Amino acid sequence: MYKTPAPTMPLFGKSSEKGIIETAARKAAENHMHLNIHKFTPTINQAVEISVNQALDKSIPKIVDQVVKEMEARQIASQVGTSISSANKGVVYRTITAGEVQAVMAAIPGVTWHQCLNGHQYAVGECGNPIVQGKCIECKESLG
Repeated sequence: MYKTPAPTMPLFGKSSEKGIIETAARKAAENHMHLNIHKFTPTINQAVEISVNQALDKSIPKIVDQVVKEMEARQIASQVGTSISSANKGVVYRTITAGEVQAVMAAIPGVTWHQCLNGHQYAVGECGNPIVQGKCIECKESLG
C-alpha cells in the first residue's frame, strides 16, 4: 500500500501551496525524465547495434582478404617447392676439373680452402677455421 509522505510545509497558506506545486513539478519532471530514459534506451541499443554492425561490415572484408592472401601465398609456396623438386630431378652433378677449381679459388679471395678425407675441395668463410661440422657435398664425408 502506498503511503503519502508527510508534508514538510504547513498545509495552509501561500507557502504551502507554493511548496506543493514545486514538489508536484519536481515529481513530474523526475517521472518525465524517467520516461524519457526508457524511451531512449531502445534507441541507444539500436545505435550500439548499428555501430557494431558497421564495424563488422568494415572488418570482415579485411579479414577475408587476409585469409585469401595467406591461402594464395601457401599455394604459391607449394608450387615453388614442387618446381624446385622437379628441377632438381633433372640436374646432373659432375665433378669439376683442376682448372675450374683454380678459377674458382682465384675468383673468391680471402677464403680458406680445405680438402675432405677423399680429397674434395671445400671452402670455409668467416674466420677460415672449420668450427661447424658438415658433410662433403661430393662424398658425404664428415667435415670440420
